[in-house]
Amino acid sequence: MIVRIAATGTLTAILLATLSLPSSALADFEPVSRQQPDASARWSASGGSTSLRFDPDLLAELQISVSGPATPAGSEMPGEFEFSINHRTTLDFWAPWAAWDGFASGALDHDGPLVLEWPGGLLSADGFSLTPVSPEVFELIDNAGNALFRLDYVHTMLYPEEKRMTLWNMDMSLTPWLAGRMGYDDMAGLVIASAFTQTGIRYPATAALERPEGGGCSVPNWHDGVTFFNDVELSSLGSVQQVARQAGVRVAIAPSATLRNVGTADVPWYQKFTTEPPETFDDYPEPYSRDQHPFLVWAMYRVVDDIPQQIGQSAIKHAFFTVNGACSCPGGSILWAQQNSGNNQGCTDTYGVGTNDSPTHLGIRDNLPAFTGEFEQCGSIFAPGATPPGPCTQTFSGNTSDPFERRLVVEESELQTPNATYYFEGWYVIRDDIDIFNTLAYKQVTPTFGSSWSFPAGPHTQGPAINAWVPPNTRGSMQAHHRDVTSAGHYSVAVKVTDLGGGQFRYVYALMNYDFDPRFQSFALGVPNGTTLSNIQYLDGDSNSGNDWAVDTSNGQLTFTAPGGGALEWGHMATFVFEADQAPVDSAVELTGLETPLDVVAPILGLQTFGELFKQGFENAPGL
Repeated sequence: MIVRIAATGTLTAILLATLSLPSSALADFEPVSRQQPDASARWSASGGSTSLRFDPDLLAELQISVSGPATPAGSEMPGEFEFSINHRTTLDFWAPWAAWDGFASGALDHDGPLVLEWPGGLLSADGFSLTPVSPEVFELIDNAGNALFRLDYVHTMLYPEEKRMTLWNMDMSLTPWLAGRMGYDDMAGLVIASAFTQTGIRYPATAALERPEGGGCSVPNWHDGVTFFNDVELSSLGSVQQVARQAGVRVAIAPSATLRNVGTADVPWYQKFTTEPPETFDDYPEPYSRDQHPFLVWAMYRVVDDIPQQIGQSAIKHAFFTVNGACSCPGGSILWAQQNSGNNQGCTDTYGVGTNDSPTHLGIRDNLPAFTGEFEQCGSIFAPGATPPGPCTQTFSGNTSDPFERRLVVEESELQTPNATYYFEGWYVIRDDIDIFNTLAYKQVTPTFGSSWSFPAGPHTQGPAINAWVPPNTRGSMQAHHRDVTSAGHYSVAVKVTDLGGGQFRYVYALMNYDFDPRFQSFALGVPNGTTLSNIQYLDGDSNSGNDWAVDTSNGQLTFTAPGGGALEWGHMATFVFEADQAPVDSAVELTGLETPLDVVAPILGLQTFGELFKQGFENAPGL
């Protein structure tokens, strides 16, 4: 697995005195924010070091070995190498108001050997450069001019007073050239390492190092539900890739993701176990003033014979830092909204595969009531035994030697089903977000096994993956999709009915629990007298029969009931299938919550009309 690199390298850069830089040179790249900066916003970096930390699991599977300079002092990470940056090279970058706004030009040349070996081949480089190929992306180019790796999803921190900068949590993926050289053409784009750079900086004497008091990026407008509203969209569900594999058994998968603040409120992004925000934010009421932040979860679905199943779910990834891209605000603990960002543009944030798969940031879903999005640090897996409310002390780092713990894990056999269609879904759970459905996104992927598993994909689509099976708000004669929000959370019920001929019909229902915190423990629909049911199935995408829901066909109903510990959790989907000798009519299903008993009746296609349902005791609950 790839983990976040600790700042273990020794900063060797000479911290240069502040000086004026020439303003005549034109940038190779415009700022990410597309603003037109003056010469004072063009800064430069030189010296320092870069640590590369290779993923031992992926290297072992691909039979690649890496060697280089000595491991950084104090590092406990096998496969990490530290390279010094040659002081004679510089990297120019944009930094209006001391906020990183993209690479401009130049490069950082590194000294020291980098040797890669694979079956039948070897590449030995006596140094390399990190050269920007866009305002946000490096290529690692060896001394022979070959592009070996692509480095992106960079997190940046500027420290003007100390004349230094860090570029951290960069995903490092194989370029097509190196993948082809190794004979792994199908692995181009595979993230096999993380990178961390520490470098010295210099800037013009006229550079503005902070914004005027009360200006953009300085005083937040928190969500109040009246004037200011949280609304964050998942603007890009990027690469999807294998991060661990047990050959022939299972594979762990993680994505990269980018989001944007499209609301009117600024969104808190305090890392877990942050006890207090800066003093200027003391008026933010508890528990917002203590480590409130978004959470990323992801899932995979398979559709076979027009029957959808969810076949894997991740734990929750705790967000810990927002880069505030495309808006000229500094990275930190607030994702700034459009009107408060300093340039009338909502800020973006991004996380690569490496950071999303880092065990130090992966918690468990039971620690988060998804509908409220309120994280309580005490009693979480990071502070077991601590009693809420906090603040309390983190006693567990989250690190684990098990590459499958708290990951999205799919059995390899589930990825090899003939004639199947697969979807990958990501979702940022954000406290007070007014629209969860633009914070959800999915894309169709094609699981492909070559040198290892890859997941070629098309563009992402906003919304949950269930929308690809039956579009939301559909109400037809043979399919329907009812989406609802209750006082305890959101859910969807979708159905497709297939005419099998001979008076037989197949009914397929998918129940998606987005953030219904009480959890669903039963699913029931009315069955008219004389109706014959057959081929009844409950499908949850795993091989554990112990959590399958029990089936009961008595009392004029078909009821599926969860066993103890088997209620449908938030972020999970269950599928119910049966055949009947009756065509569909406008009907409903009754759903029962577990922790806080809450019944909802969802209008949908079924076997029995509304009136007959209520005679059987269905409640006219929320949803009708």
